[in-house]
Amino acid sequence: MCPLPKLLEYHGETGKPEAWLQQARAKIEVDYHGCTDYVKFWALSGSLRGKALRRMEAWVREQGVPDWADGSAFLSRVNFVFRDPQAKVRAQRKLDALRQSSKPFLELFMEWQSLLLESGGSWPDNAKKISLIRILSDELVQAMATVPSQPDFESYCSIIKETDDRLKAYKARNRTQGSKLTTHHPSLLGSVLQTLHKLEQTTRT
Repeated sequence: MCPLPKLLEYHGETGKPEAWLQQARAKIEVDYHGCTDYVKFWALSGSLRGKALRRMEAWVREQGVPDWADGSAFLSRVNFVFRDPQAKVRAQRKLDALRQSSKPFLELFMEWQSLLLESGGSWPDNAKKISLIRILSDELVQAMATVPSQPDFESYCSIIKETDDRLKAYKARNRTQGSKLTTHHPSLLGSVLQTLHKLEQTTRT
């Protein structure tokens, strides 16, 4: 079995232990599977630095003995000490306020996805679609009106990105020609984008 990359150092960024905890759990599960909890405990402790080391030091000294040391308990302690109890609430507020405006869809999607994870919970695909369509610009929503429905969420996101890319390309071309894109007629806009899409497919073939 191939070992995982070296466990990252954790410096105690308050409210942001999740990424380190995720990597630490995987590291312990894969590379330390056959080791004792004592070894796992001190392997995890060895990655603490700065504020994290100072805040965990007393507990580590107390618990880091062969009879008490426990890798799972160590991870739970890090989560207890450094997690932000209001992080989910703040993430949900940011998610509620998020809008595309002039952002490219990919940039918006990455921000939306990050906030979705931070807000917690398990979102079914239909709920994700509703949440995502709510934050898109009116222009992109209009353009999506003529796009066929997609069978899964990944395909749905891909077609939004393609539509957004074509829309921006069309607007850029119109700007260079000194004209303006009219966004008040979704059927006209959709027809234009469908034509561009067909031209792209023809070019590829």
